This record gives sequence, C-alpha cells and structure tokens, in this order.
Amino acid sequence: MNVFLVLNGTAGWEENYLQKNFHGYPIFKLSTFPHSSLSHSSVLNLLLRNNDANFGIIDHDLFMFNPQIFDELNFNQDECVIGVFKLENQKARLTFPTTHFMFFNIKRIHQIMATYGIDARQYKKIPRHLEDKLLSIKIGNHNYLKEYLNYFDTFNLILAMAFYEKLSARIPELSPDDLFHVGATSRGTNSIYSTYINIKILELSENSAFRRKYSNLYANFKDSKAVIEHMPGDLPALTIISQINQIASRLQKTPAKREASRG
Repeated sequence: MNVFLVLNGTAGWEENYLQKNFHGYPIFKLSTFPHSSLSHSSVLNLLLRNNDANFGIIDHDLFMFNPQIFDELNFNQDECVIGVFKLENQKARLTFPTTHFMFFNIKRIHQIMATYGIDARQYKKIPRHLEDKLLSIKIGNHNYLKEYLNYFDTFNLILAMAFYEKLSARIPELSPDDLFHVGATSRGTNSIYSTYINIKILELSENSAFRRKYSNLYANFKDSKAVIEHMPGDLPALTIISQINQIASRLQKTPAKREASRG
C-alpha cells in the first residue's frame, strides 16, 4: 500500500522534520495562510477530484494498532466506502462510517458527484433537486444523516445519495484495542483531557526532541501527573485517564517491536 503524507497547516520545522525522517514517503504541502489550515472538506474534495484510483484517508490523531484492517480494503460491487468508525441514523435505519478512517471506491464516488452535482463539503441546506430523493430514504431537514446535527457534515451528502442509489458502506468489526481516535485536535481545544494526552505522548522517550518545540503545552503543568490533579475525580474522568495511559503504554512499546521485527 502506498502512503502519502498531506501537510495541512504544519509549521516550517515540522515540515523539515518530516522531510528528513520520512523521506521514503511522498509528502505534499498544501498552500495555507500562516497559522491556519484548509478545512477538512476542502482537502477531501481536492483528493477526490484528483484521484482515479481507490484511496483512503486516516486522521492524524488516529492510532492504528491492528494492521490487518489494511488487508480488508477490497470493494464488493455495490460498496462505495469502507470505514472503521460506525454511526447509526435510527430514524432512517442507516449505518454509516465516519471520515476518521475511510477508504473510497472512487469510481462510485465520482458517479455520485457527477450525477447529482455535489461534493464533500458541508451542506447547511439540502439542494432543492435532492429533497424528494432524500425523503424517500427518510433523510431531510427533519433528519440529517448525523441525527445530532442540523446540516450535512463533510462527505455526508455524498453518502446519503449513495444510499439512495442502493449502494452500501462496509464497516469491519474491530476490537476496541485495535485503534484509538483522540479527536478535536485539528481545531485545537482547551480540554483538560486533550492537554493530558498531548503531554502524555510528549513524555514518551522517543519524543524527547519535541518537548521543547511544544513547550507551550507545559505552560501550566510540570508533567502529566500535574494535569491529573486538575481533572474531576468521577468515573468518566478516571475511565478517560485509564484509556490514555493504555494508549501511551502501547505507543511506547511500538518502536521496540518494529525494530525487533527488522532484526
């Protein structure tokens, strides 16, 4: 499988680091204003419109621990996408994947985009020429694909029209130990949990060179233990702390396993 790195809003030193340490991978830097990045939908449209072969995307804050998922990315005839995170629309009885990890049947996706004149952007309003078609699958202003939103999120309108066309989306069954998605890191967040996982990962031995570069994350905390002191002591908080600690532990072991396999 070919891997490409897409740099969207990276700092100059980050780009230099990637070019030096991942020179075996094609790296594409998107043009952005300083201290900004292109929207997720803009990047996805760029990729969809300029690829003629099937491809997939993985969020930068998604950790994959089971490589077998990459052996399952072969489409059946009626499948338009394959994803690993599942959402359900109970009113329409539709199950669909999110774009945190998604593999595209590009021929099918191009057909949907061309036939209905749509793309992967967020749609605040439903295009008038699609209203009746969407209503036939119980999707509309009363029920967007993501039930908790009042608009079509990135790529959601394409997915909805694929379902209208009787296409399907495959979501392989995975163990919770197979992957972990941090979430909300592209927008930035003041969440104490986000601060904790950022510092926890920076404390891994192989990340020592990055600590000075990201010292702003330590502005109010000496270390990750100090962050815990500012968290609530309820069960949800303790559960999140436990999950983050497990992820950090697995990340710490991963380089050693990789080197061992090379030897």
